[in-house]
Amino acid sequence: MDKRRIGLYLGINSIGGAVLEEKRVVSVAKFDFASLEEEAKVEILNEEIKWETLLNRTLREMGVEEEKAIYISLADKDFIFRSFEMPLMKKSEIKSSLIYEIEKYIPFKIEELMWDYDYIRFFKEKKISISFLGMRKNIFKKNQDILNHLGLSPLIIEPSSLSLARIVKFLKKFRKLENFALLDVTESEVYLSFFFKNLPVFNRYLTIPKREGEIDIDRLVENIRVSFQYFRREFKFVEFERFIIISDPQKFELLAGLEEEIATPLELFTPFQITDQKISTLESLKAFGVLSREIYPYKFKPVLMSTQEQIEGKKIIIEEKKINLGILGALIGGGLILSILFSTYLNDKVAIKKTEIKREEESIVIPSSLKNISWKQAKGIIKERKKRLIELRRIKNSFKRISPFLEELPYLLSDGLWLDSLKLAYKKEEGRYEAELSGNVFLGDSYKERLSIDDFISNLRKNEKIRDIFFRVELVSSEKKEIKGIEVTSFIIKLK
Repeated sequence: MDKRRIGLYLGINSIGGAVLEEKRVVSVAKFDFASLEEEAKVEILNEEIKWETLLNRTLREMGVEEEKAIYISLADKDFIFRSFEMPLMKKSEIKSSLIYEIEKYIPFKIEELMWDYDYIRFFKEKKISISFLGMRKNIFKKNQDILNHLGLSPLIIEPSSLSLARIVKFLKKFRKLENFALLDVTESEVYLSFFFKNLPVFNRYLTIPKREGEIDIDRLVENIRVSFQYFRREFKFVEFERFIIISDPQKFELLAGLEEEIATPLELFTPFQITDQKISTLESLKAFGVLSREIYPYKFKPVLMSTQEQIEGKKIIIEEKKINLGILGALIGGGLILSILFSTYLNDKVAIKKTEIKREEESIVIPSSLKNISWKQAKGIIKERKKRLIELRRIKNSFKRISPFLEELPYLLSDGLWLDSLKLAYKKEEGRYEAELSGNVFLGDSYKERLSIDDFISNLRKNEKIRDIFFRVELVSSEKKEIKGIEVTSFIIKLK
């Protein structure tokens, strides 16, 4: 495996990235279309420019602008997931039979499809279960063109549900798990995937229902429940062992009620909890998942190819040809002469290059701090400074994330209320902020003062920008207190 690998997740309107060095994540990033509003009006940019801008920004944030080979995890909504059974047959016979079966399940010609598959044998029942996934060529090419336009070369393109399943299956508690459902939820995307014998058999993209600008959790839960019912009707033989949800903590309380709706044991995880790599966003977790193809021993590693490529990939052609010894001798002699001439030419080029390099070395100004140390030590110092730059970028972005809270706070104060102090703490391990507000309110009436505190808490909870940062707002204490001879109600509020 290469020492450094770069993975990207391309979602509906966001990009997540991860950089892996020797099985360890050294850098992550996440951006969405909303972040472009600072530089230009998003609505006047076409889709390709938006993606190219986000791709450049993500790679720059992770310090890998010069890298070209990228592993790609794509949003599941662009993929076709199918599962069906076929009679038990030899491995060499499966692919040719499969091509005719696939045509029954797609509403277009198979020549327009990029696809791959895996299967499970059931010897007792004398059948095989096929798990097939594909993508229309025009969509596949569209994604490739966006990447190629930036000089990027996608090594692998796979659906994000497989990227996540690979990480889930590596967890010790789930290694023996075979039949499970996987739900991943962000602000703009919800994907529900079902796995049978560790292979994907069904996937559904669910739109986020909104009501008065907020997620309509009742409708979302209902949509998930209906999807479960449909799957159970179509796959009656599958007994689920676990329903695994990966989301940010703000949605845990909303999604916890699903266990009763679907009657399956529920497991809730944040991206940070599901891996020891300190990844705090679902987008970056998916990018890490596609990077783990050669590390984590998950069975299905699809490589999307056209039907022609699938057929030719297994074709072995052996031809016997007579060799003319006279022609062979002439070719060897000519090749030897060319080798001598080329070697002389290369030696001259090397001598010229050595002179140029020596001149460049003499012109290099070495900083005084690096003059008296070895080259190895200098590389170590530079590496540490690069890490520090990445950390400073992360800290800069964390300040940028908390700024909406500071900007909105003055406009949310209720009647008679003022703040004395604001304490902010960043939980680096969990990738989130905590805050504590303390202050007082004076209205000359204890009941009205308490109502004013309640109004302030309500304003904090309703504000969308604050909800993006803190998912819980709680009153810790309130008490009567005298300030300069005037009785006020003092309070402390915590935000997590």
